[in-house]
Amino acid sequence: MVGRSGHSSLIGAMRLVRWLLAGGAVVLIVLIFRPAATSDVASTMPPTAEQVPAVPDEPLRELAWFAPLWHRDLQQELFPPSQAAQESEPPPPPKPLPVLLGTFIEADRQFAHLRNNAGRIQVLTVGDDVDGYAISAIERGSVMLLRGAATYRLELQQPKPQLTIRTVTSTP
Repeated sequence: MVGRSGHSSLIGAMRLVRWLLAGGAVVLIVLIFRPAATSDVASTMPPTAEQVPAVPDEPLRELAWFAPLWHRDLQQELFPPSQAAQESEPPPPPKPLPVLLGTFIEADRQFAHLRNNAGRIQVLTVGDDVDGYAISAIERGSVMLLRGAATYRLELQQPKPQLTIRTVTSTP
């Protein structure tokens, strides 16, 4: 059931559509029956091929000149890779990040407790290197690592609470 305000808005919308259609019909009639600006019909016709001037700089080419275009495999790259790109080796795959085990923050020193990819546990400070990553900052619960231009943030993993259920039996 449409409320009173919904009914009036529907009527308003219908009036708007009728007004737009009537206005469109008037514009269409004006465009169709408009008198031509000049009585010369030839001036409204597009130019013929003889009337269009030829471009003198562009030589006519034989069909064989276009053969590479229609024989081209469209799934290939548009431009072949440059010789420098072909000769360069692909970048090495990124090394796995070390695991942050903890951070120790004192007033004037910071330490990070890390396990490297070989499984060795180390205590390091800012500026030290681990698995090719340089330690740039140590904060409470996190470490920033640099490798080239890339920056990585290691977060301390919070232990998941383990629910332990013990059954206690009493003996009389």
